[in-house]
Amino acid sequence: MPIYFTDKIAFAAGFLTGSQVPKFVADYAQRLGGRLEQAKLDLRLFQNIADRFHAGSLDALIHKHLQSPDPTFRAEGEIIQDLSQQVNRLGDAAAALQGSVLQQVDYLLSGPDMHLMQATWRSFEPGVVMQPGALVSALVLAVLCALGAHAVPGLMRLLFSRRRPAAAAANSGQKPPR
Repeated sequence: MPIYFTDKIAFAAGFLTGSQVPKFVADYAQRLGGRLEQAKLDLRLFQNIADRFHAGSLDALIHKHLQSPDPTFRAEGEIIQDLSQQVNRLGDAAAALQGSVLQQVDYLLSGPDMHLMQATWRSFEPGVVMQPGALVSALVLAVLCALGAHAVPGLMRLLFSRRRPAAAAANSGQKPPR
């Protein structure tokens, strides 16, 4: 296929793919927000106990549970501690998704919650997003794909042109040119 058509196809594929990135990020952020709200609701029950018996200190409640000689009580302390850490972790992730499209994509590439990412992907439905960030994302990926379509044939020629003299010299018993 001539490069003329290849770069056009690459541009279109890049544009369509790039336009979906902000939608996926928004779907991920919405799912993350739901998990954060549920974790906060669950933790609020323990916070109420901490308010009544430990002057509002959730850490004191957790410590009391973890120091108990009763294994059931210690196990509850571990659950409360995990829930508290989950709220903090999800809150940090939600804050990271408040930046620009580039910052959001950077977050998703650098260390998202993989279970949340997979759940978002399984339920993801492509759609047309007509926001400035989505259009910029689409154009950037489209241009990169089109440039890649132009670069690949040149790189292939470069790689194969360097190998031909070496292969020809090997077949004739001569040393390859340098």
